[in-house]
Parts: sequence; C-alpha cells; structure tokens
Amino acid sequence: MSEPAVVISAYQEARMLPMALGCLPDCRVIVVDGAYQAFPHETPYSDDGTLEIARAWGAEVVEVSTAWPDQIAKRTFCLGLAPVLM
Repeated sequence: MSEPAVVISAYQEARMLPMALGCLPDCRVIVVDGAYQAFPHETPYSDDGTLEIARAWGAEVVEVSTAWPDQIAKRTFCLGLAPVLM
C-alpha cells in the first residue's frame, strides 16, 4: 500500500490552490489536472499557472493532454493514487 496522501483534483485553480495547499499538514500532495469532456474548454489542461504553483509547493503533478471523459473517470483515477482514510 502506498503512503497516505492528499489528492487534489484541479482545473484552472491558480487563484485558490495556494490557500488549499497552505492549509495542509506536511504530507505527500498530488494534484491531478484536467477538464471534463462534458464541459468543453479552450484547453483540456490548466494554463493559468495551477501546475506551476503546485510544483512550487512541492506537490506531485499529474498532467493531461486530453480532457477526462467525465467526473467519475477523474475521481476514480484520483482514488487509485493513495489510500482513502476514513
């Protein structure tokens, strides 16, 4: 089993991401980028600085080149990255 981590699903979150990252304890952080096909955007990936901010805070980044099919696909992927703690 992999170590516990905080997984953040993001798309164009440069404005809010620093606040979210600043509230986390010292832990492994993974930011999963990308838009959904159902909500077409100019780019299927963040181009507002989200990924650069995540890296600057030391987060691991999962980049995409195509939009996620839907929210379920992206969230299922996120759940597979780290154990879910309850």
